[in-house]
Amino acid sequence: ECTIDSDLPLLSLETIDTIITFFNTKTYVSLHPVNCLSNFEIKRTLVNHESDCYINSLTVLQDGRFVASYSDNTLKIFNQHTFDCELTMHDVHKKGITYTCQLYDGSLLTGSEDKLIKMWNIQGKKYELINTVKASKYGVCRIVSLSDETKMFASFGFNSKMVKVWKWDENKNEFANIEKLKVRRNKHETHFSCRKIR
Repeated sequence: ECTIDSDLPLLSLETIDTIITFFNTKTYVSLHPVNCLSNFEIKRTLVNHESDCYINSLTVLQDGRFVASYSDNTLKIFNQHTFDCELTMHDVHKKGITYTCQLYDGSLLTGSEDKLIKMWNIQGKKYELINTVKASKYGVCRIVSLSDETKMFASFGFNSKMVKVWKWDENKNEFANIEKLKVRRNKHETHFSCRKIR
């Protein structure tokens, strides 16, 4: 999966291993459906983890740093300039972290195969668990922020036919499930992805 951040001239490629490769998009000429990376120049390859797990997601934070989630329940935050690892969070979930997403206020959401979504407050090299949501019966596949003004996101799980919308309840200081959306899916699909469309 590829992620492009508008503020950085980089395209990041997440592969099913522990390697993150950054491409300089200034050398971009054209995209070919067979080999879409043939016109990109490799800017940096980052290997910073054990070899017996793989990267599940990569998210660029509001401050420019980027966070990588791993299948061994580890979360790492890297400096966008030096690519040094600034923070490592161990045992974030009981099972592999499948996806990360940042909300408008800077809080970070992590989803996992353990069926939970957790909200974290991360300040520099310090972090604090704020809230935990049991979001899926089968494990969390994706999380998407839905608002630039309030804590609201959508989630869905592996093998699920339901997208759930969550909103922060200021009175209870927790996320509440405010909507459930049924989706059609091919019987051969094990999971699918979704993106916010502005």
